[in-house]
Amino acid sequence: MNWFKGIFLKLTAIAAVFFVSGFAAIQLESVQDWMLLRIFSSTTVDSGAPAEPDALSASVCGSRSPLPDPNRAEACVLVEAGERLFVVDVGDGSVARLRQWTTPFNKIEAVLLTHLHSDHISDLGDMHLATWVLQDRVAKLPVYSPAGVEQVTAGFEMAFGIDYGLRNAHHGDLIAPLNAAGYDPRPIDNEALTLIDDGNLKVSAFLVDHPPIVPAYGYRFDYKGLTCHQWRHQQKPGDGGQQPRRRCVVS
Repeated sequence: MNWFKGIFLKLTAIAAVFFVSGFAAIQLESVQDWMLLRIFSSTTVDSGAPAEPDALSASVCGSRSPLPDPNRAEACVLVEAGERLFVVDVGDGSVARLRQWTTPFNKIEAVLLTHLHSDHISDLGDMHLATWVLQDRVAKLPVYSPAGVEQVTAGFEMAFGIDYGLRNAHHGDLIAPLNAAGYDPRPIDNEALTLIDDGNLKVSAFLVDHPPIVPAYGYRFDYKGLTCHQWRHQQKPGDGGQQPRRRCVVS
């Protein structure tokens, strides 16, 4: 039994050395940066993968109301116009769903909010982080929305402002550039409902009936002769799961 006890003590000592060494290693900034790179690269589409069709599509990444449902995220639609990506609404759990789809967050150009209910905006902080850290974003995240968006984005910036500074201090401008931290709120003017119009892509807002909320918007995407109309989510069973559910009517 003494020899068994001796082996056990040696193995315990070796395990303790590995544990202490590993714990010490993860305190190093270089190791933490490496781990961060590994995590974010695992949720980014391989640039060498076959190209997606040059088309217009929309995928529902969330469709539930504020009522709990373990299988569904709150309101969110990912619109893809060729290689250009836009997110319409960003409710709770929607960014996690987009990560499950290995969405290339560096291609998301803007967030468009139909209205300012909590279940349409609550993941805005996570969306900011996902499109900022290691994503080569050179400017603040544009957020199109009904009036009041400045208050909403200012609130998120106030809540996460310390985080912005800490991440920049830890990882530097290459990974978390402060000049691109935060939001670029763009309240919609009912007299100028065309939001983007540059060549093959046109994005327009249109007023929708959602009392007592006034105004509330839907969005129309026109891309190379194709058209997609998107409005707020509709709560229907079966919208959860791991696979995108196509709901965009393209004509």
